[in-house]
Amino acid sequence: MEIEKTIAGNAVPKKQKTSTSDKIMMFLVTLALAILFIPKSLTNKLDALNADTSAVLVRFEGSFNDGGQISAGKSVALLKSLCGKPTLKTLILQMRSGGGSAIEGERISDAIGQYCEKKHVITLVEDHCFSACYDVAANTDEIWSNRYASVGSIGSMFYWADYSVALERYGVKEIVIASGAAKGPTISRQMPTQLQAADMQAAITSSGMEFARIVRERRKGRITKEAPIETGGIFSAQQALKFGLIDDIKTIDQLRDMFGKDLTEIGSEATGNPNSDDPRNRGEELFDLAMQKAREAIRGSR
Repeated sequence: MEIEKTIAGNAVPKKQKTSTSDKIMMFLVTLALAILFIPKSLTNKLDALNADTSAVLVRFEGSFNDGGQISAGKSVALLKSLCGKPTLKTLILQMRSGGGSAIEGERISDAIGQYCEKKHVITLVEDHCFSACYDVAANTDEIWSNRYASVGSIGSMFYWADYSVALERYGVKEIVIASGAAKGPTISRQMPTQLQAADMQAAITSSGMEFARIVRERRKGRITKEAPIETGGIFSAQQALKFGLIDDIKTIDQLRDMFGKDLTEIGSEATGNPNSDDPRNRGEELFDLAMQKAREAIRGSR
């Protein structure tokens, strides 16, 4: 029987126990490395939420939609938290948005009125602030704008695309069965009837006029009677200043100089999902389906 021998020089050493000090050192090294790879936007956000500075700037960038680039789900909770801090004196909303969901805009606007009533709230418009964005801005104490920015698009709109010819060409037809003659244009991709169009126009006009009324009420004493906001038009900074839609022209750099070290800035990830894309509409989905069916039919005929 062959006996295995172990040469002393080649013996495998027993696993040494790691001392407590070594464990602590490993933890600190790992933590330091982890901090290096944490996105700066996240660290800024965490610092800002815990900051005790007297002024805080919050970025709102993108379109207003539920769970999207600017969402009430995130923004309302953030505004409530910030305005609940006794050290906060001034809240600046840095806005850059083409609008979006009126419901999301209304919720954020109402949150400013409810939670930030005792704070001085300023809107700083960079580039553009339209529709739902201006709904929020109008409920702040002051609106400042970049010299080459634009504001407005005060009103409501609804749109749909007529894909009927394209869909019919590929053998796809959408059939709508409704209980009344005016029912249906919100889901149909075909052109509305005269009655449907008139019905929708009345509803949209009423909603748009209510939006304009609220803007005039919130900026009473500043917005002029001659300001043609009911048309839903867009105004340059100079026009907006003339009509009372904004209060002053300033840049982000001037604002930072004004508040200096007392200003803490929060990135747009705190108010929504900056990488979010708007969902496709039903017409685009149907058109893609038609194209898919057409390709299948072509392949089957070969």
